[in-house]
Amino acid sequence: DAAERRRYGSLPCALPHAPVEKVWDSWDGFANIDQFNPNLNASFLINNTGKTGLGAERQCDLADGRNYMQERIIDYVPHAGLWSISATGPCR
Repeated sequence: DAAERRRYGSLPCALPHAPVEKVWDSWDGFANIDQFNPNLNASFLINNTGKTGLGAERQCDLADGRNYMQERIIDYVPHAGLWSISATGPCR
């Protein structure tokens, strides 16, 4: 909704003109969401989990410099562009 867009900002949206495998390979870097999300200062893998796929975990440091959230992939379908994430750790 509009209030959430004001709070978190809106990201530009565009359809990539490339094969799904190539797009998926670039977006499947679970630790690298900070490269696409301007609301983050950094993101990185935590707890010695895999780089991607079911069970991978990351921390996202928010742009305010004080808060972060931790997430885990709980559902994963490679090359279909589908994964679900659950908050696992402190959100502060």
